[in-house]
Amino acid sequence: MMRRCSLPLVLGLAISFGVACGPAEQVKDEPLPRDPNGAVTILNPTQYKPMIGESAIEVEVVIARDVKKMELFVGDQAEPVVVSEALTDTLLWDASLSPVNAMQQIFVRVTDKADIAYDSAPVQVVVMGSTGHAATMTDGRAGSIFIPAAYNGTQEVDRKHHWTNPAGTTRVIGIATFEKDAAQEDWNLAVAMGHGECPHSGTKWADEVPGTSQDTIVVDIDLTPFAGTQLVAGMAFIHVAPKIGTAAPYAHLGEALPYTFSVYLFE
Repeated sequence: MMRRCSLPLVLGLAISFGVACGPAEQVKDEPLPRDPNGAVTILNPTQYKPMIGESAIEVEVVIARDVKKMELFVGDQAEPVVVSEALTDTLLWDASLSPVNAMQQIFVRVTDKADIAYDSAPVQVVVMGSTGHAATMTDGRAGSIFIPAAYNGTQEVDRKHHWTNPAGTTRVIGIATFEKDAAQEDWNLAVAMGHGECPHSGTKWADEVPGTSQDTIVVDIDLTPFAGTQLVAGMAFIHVAPKIGTAAPYAHLGEALPYTFSVYLFE
């Protein structure tokens, strides 16, 4: 007798075939289980990672049949930007050829030899294309929000970081990530970007974006409405404000919240 067994292949693939597994009753040849939502996983890039030039898309595939082809889809394009019929766990994509720069959603579709398609969950990435680059922050990318134990509503607890914005900038993407201590309650926050020193001594390019310390807060701003004005070139800011209440009892007294900012500019 033969028993149907599944053994993992290298490269994260799995194929089902008959091997001797000891005495067993005859196994009925039933359709193999399929999981279109969970069979394909993008391992790299992670969420909100910048894609510059030729980029490797690393994929884990666990399906019951041999792979026929793998395809990479970007944004709302109907056709894949990469197609591979090789047994591989990596797709190479030249992000500089993307027709649309800035924030894009990517996913990988794997088709097996029975022409069953399996899609990965989408991943949001920053496509730098041929015009994008990371901003050089004049005061670093990381810091920590701290609420004094004796906070009374008058101390400064907001945090801000700066860069010099080129005159030809048409789009800015700011990304804020947080490292909350497990013992803390979740923080409510808001992130804004604009021209000048800060929202109070400058001009916000758009409304602040709310979120929590469990979120990655993304601010994506089109600067073309400001073209030809003094609100593009020069000092620019990204600013995070903790929402701890407007009167006692205030939230998060004596607590700190580390954060990291990433800012990408497009011309």
